Amino acid sequence: DNIIPVNNFIGYLNSIPVAFDEVTNMSPAAATEFTLNFTSGRGKMRADRDGNNKANHTSWDTIVVCTSNTSMYGKFSQERNGYNAEAMRLFEVTVPPPVTDAVEAAKLKYKIDAAMQVISKNYGVAGRAYIPYVIRNKERIRAILAAKTQEVLAKSGATNAERFWAVLLACMYVGGSISRNLKLHTYDPKHLMNWAMGQVDTARSSVQDTFVSANHVLADFFNSSIGTTVRFNNGAIDISGIGMTMREVT
Repeated sequence: DNIIPVNNFIGYLNSIPVAFDEVTNMSPAAATEFTLNFTSGRGKMRADRDGNNKANHTSWDTIVVCTSNTSMYGKFSQERNGYNAEAMRLFEVTVPPPVTDAVEAAKLKYKIDAAMQVISKNYGVAGRAYIPYVIRNKERIRAILAAKTQEVLAKSGATNAERFWAVLLACMYVGGSISRNLKLHTYDPKHLMNWAMGQVDTARSSVQDTFVSANHVLADFFNSSIGTTVRFNNGAIDISGIGMTMREVT
């Protein structure tokens, strides 16, 4: 849960997209701090033992993709600080199992394993074509990104608090379009954008459900303190509910 090395790693990459395979075990406090720090573009300022600010030269301007078996919105709710700014900087989608049939699952695993073999030997072939193009056309691309962001804001009905989502989707679409024009892939970014736009309402509902519901607030508090909770029933200690979560108790 020490995010300082994570910040340093992202800072070294600077503008290269970052992927974390698993953040399931990240604590609510670390998840909240990491999200707020990351979207600020630099690590948190820290002081030495004498109270003097340490030099902080680590900065970045990129996107992070993470996988988790638990909702990050849920982690944020457990570390609630009276606002949900961190949730508005995260765009979370649920990825269902691609197949359920055992035979098809085995075929898919074979394809994934083969793809991983290719990826493990890829040291940025696409980047050699993509990055020079972006550098040569950066001002024009910035204008296109700004226009696409405004289009996403208008179509999704996003609020100012949801601007991070709009920028993310715009970057995805523009980057995907550029790389397709460079013949780096063959998928249609329009289809991906349509899917992503359909996820905005889902993300919005997830944030609202997590941070607005009083039941969730109480449930998260009791579940996080279940080991130190004593229940009383008619003046006597009631042990019948031990091991149950508050969402199971009606």
